[in-house]
Amino acid sequence: MSIYFVKNKGWRYDFNLLGIRHTETWFKTKEEAQLAESQKREELPLIKTGSLS
Repeated sequence: MSIYFVKNKGWRYDFNLLGIRHTETWFKTKEEAQLAESQKREELPLIKTGSLS
C-alpha cells in the first residue's frame, strides 16, 4: 500500500497488482485515499475473474 502526500495537491494512492499500476489522485485527506485504495483492491479480483457485471 502506497499512500502519500504531494505538496499543494493532496493525497494519492499508487500500487501494482499483477504487474499493472493502479493510481488515483488528489484526495483531501489520507483517510479518503486509504478508503479509495481499499475499495479498488477489493474490486480488482472480481474484474479479473469476470464475476463483476
